[in-house]
Amino acid sequence: MKKGAILLSAFLAVCGAREADAAAYASLIRVGTTAVPSATGTSISYVLNEAATSVTIEILDQSNAVVATFAGTTAIGLNTVAWNGRVDNAAGAFVADGNNNKVRITTAKTAPAGYVQITSQGHVSSSPAPAKTAMVDHAYPKALVVQNDQTSDQFGTVLVAFGYASYTPPTDAGAWMVLNSALDIVAGDNGYASRVLKHPTDDGTPPVPYDTAVWGGVWDGDRFYAVGQSDVVDGGVIFMSGLVTNGVFPAFTTDADPTGFSGAVGTIFPRFTTISTVSGNKYLFTTVGSGQVIASAVTDGSVTSAIPNILALTTTGLYSKQARFDSAGNMYFVGRRTGAGVGGRVFRWSAAQVAAAIAGGGSINQLTEANAQWDLTCVADPGEAVAVSVTFTPSGDVIYWDSDTGLYNIGNISTSSLVGNLPGTGTQILPAAGILNGSSPSETTSEVVSDAFGNLYLVDGGAEVVQSISPGGNSNTVVSAPPSQTFAIGGSSVDSWIKY
Repeated sequence: MKKGAILLSAFLAVCGAREADAAAYASLIRVGTTAVPSATGTSISYVLNEAATSVTIEILDQSNAVVATFAGTTAIGLNTVAWNGRVDNAAGAFVADGNNNKVRITTAKTAPAGYVQITSQGHVSSSPAPAKTAMVDHAYPKALVVQNDQTSDQFGTVLVAFGYASYTPPTDAGAWMVLNSALDIVAGDNGYASRVLKHPTDDGTPPVPYDTAVWGGVWDGDRFYAVGQSDVVDGGVIFMSGLVTNGVFPAFTTDADPTGFSGAVGTIFPRFTTISTVSGNKYLFTTVGSGQVIASAVTDGSVTSAIPNILALTTTGLYSKQARFDSAGNMYFVGRRTGAGVGGRVFRWSAAQVAAAIAGGGSINQLTEANAQWDLTCVADPGEAVAVSVTFTPSGDVIYWDSDTGLYNIGNISTSSLVGNLPGTGTQILPAAGILNGSSPSETTSEVVSDAFGNLYLVDGGAEVVQSISPGGNSNTVVSAPPSQTFAIGGSSVDSWIKY
């Protein structure tokens, strides 16, 4: 597949690195009540990921016609605006009674070109504040998950995984916690995106005897999946699933080694997981061991079958890190190689290749180095391997993070074949030193993710830091409230109110 590959540097020279617009946006849009009395109004709250230049709130009727327009507040984080029920939120006419009214929020942002760190105060160690809670006192930030489905009740929520640094964690070893817009780690419930996702051992009275270090997770609509590793279960596999209902995160349903693959591949430790639909079936793709990916078929939170080895790489010492899918269904594998001067690797295979590997049952049409479309080598660190990660912006740019040198735009998903060295031929967004605040990076637990509008979030377990990085430029971002926030005026019933 590498024959005729274009070099990364040549691609960037011809096409250039794309730059997205600034992306201040509203999420977690809520109305004060779903049944608003006539000529009364209600409150409207929303969360801004960063401060906006201006905010416009619109009320739409059942036919999606705008029936009220007024200004909102622009501060980062939680905003609550009182609406008096009138067309202008002032002295205009009252909005007529009706069912299935909706809220739509347009956020304008004016910013200089380039990428900008929203804050450099993202440390999550015991000092400086905010301190980690006792629940994760022995844990380190390992992964990030962003809810990018705008129909979800939890759209815009950013979760941070905390997991113990070893394979034999204590009972307080891990939790998923909500990251708020100011990059604080929130452990309570103050009404603003602050509920805690945690595995069953967190409260000290575990319903199952598995001491788990959480590593990776993924949203599937309003269901959340997570994987971890344990010293109790052979192979170290812990699978957790929970359905978020009406914005409430439940306790995980935990299953030790649900895929049944630990016996097939020996002692393995899951790293990260993602989800994708292949040939009409939904699979969790979990990186394990060295150069391996397990495809586990899932239905409503249950694993129905597993294919142990769709990926079988032979590169010596290639420590499995991430499997990621872009919007075209191409699969990327990111690995960290051990040993001095060998760096990490990024491979990519097409959607058709992934489908063939799954159809082959993990023994036919496997994904290998030889048939990869992309083969990129990290050569930045001559002393030891570095943590590497990739994510994708809404425009299809591939963003690469290397904890030794920094954050880069390395190309676009439309490029069918790519071979080169990283990060030398990428376009740097920010250097690592400016992101890690002078702390030593992790060699294993570092990740970058993009939200629905191209903002980047980065976590590093060694530096114990979380950062948010926003693309510059002027923009207008429009977000509608999720279906769960449809409301009626005049006490009417809401005839198509969907609860999420």
